[in-house]
Amino acid sequence: MTAGPANVPELYMNQCGSGGWLIVDLVGPDGNSEGIGAQIEVRAGSLRQTREMQTLRGLSQSPSRIHFGLGAADSVDSLRIRWPDSSSSAFEDVGGFRMVTIAHPSLVD
Repeated sequence: MTAGPANVPELYMNQCGSGGWLIVDLVGPDGNSEGIGAQIEVRAGSLRQTREMQTLRGLSQSPSRIHFGLGAADSVDSLRIRWPDSSSSAFEDVGGFRMVTIAHPSLVD
């Protein structure tokens, strides 16, 4: 598609099914408040997914959140974050169908 005033904008919507999901929102330290470069790993049963927080996806800018589809699972067995400074965060038995906000270890009291 060509961009510009002569073109009609199009809206694409992903229609999610009834499967489980989890959205991870990272809060990084000063200088990287969105956790850009962090690797997030989710395990739910036999399902294992890894994503990296990036500033751009495709041809557009996206919110700094990572969405994981969980299929038939309604929770996550483990959630691990490897931050760009090599520190890590880990959580077990995280409920699905929600967004979780994870702060960098240096920001946690």
